Amino acid sequence: MAVVMAACSGPSCKGDESGPEETYVDFRASDLDLATLTGTVNQADFATTVSLDIAKHALGPEALAVIAASPHASGLQSLNVRRTAAGDDGVRALAKSTTVRVKTLYLGDNGISAAGLSALAQSELLSKVETLHL
Repeated sequence: MAVVMAACSGPSCKGDESGPEETYVDFRASDLDLATLTGTVNQADFATTVSLDIAKHALGPEALAVIAASPHASGLQSLNVRRTAAGDDGVRALAKSTTVRVKTLYLGDNGISAAGLSALAQSELLSKVETLHL
């Protein structure tokens, strides 16, 4: 099971529990398979998620393709997919995403070649990234 933390933020939250929530989803200390990831990112309430961490789960390029295709991923600000065996295909899928626009991206230890980095460099995604960890 993922560790899910939620916190109220924004001016409307001062003393108001009904304000908008930011959710942090961390799968590092839990078992994760592609079906669980798919279910998580395709739930409507995933739209409040600002941070997703699936580091060290070798789910392959399909994991990044699932995240990239999620209609609810536009709120993500931080994505940690380090050591997921994403490779060039996973990076290409992420680079083509029309919803993922993170500020912090962890891609290290994924066997990404110059071809994958080139796809990332040419993507709109990279224009939003402020911190990139390779």
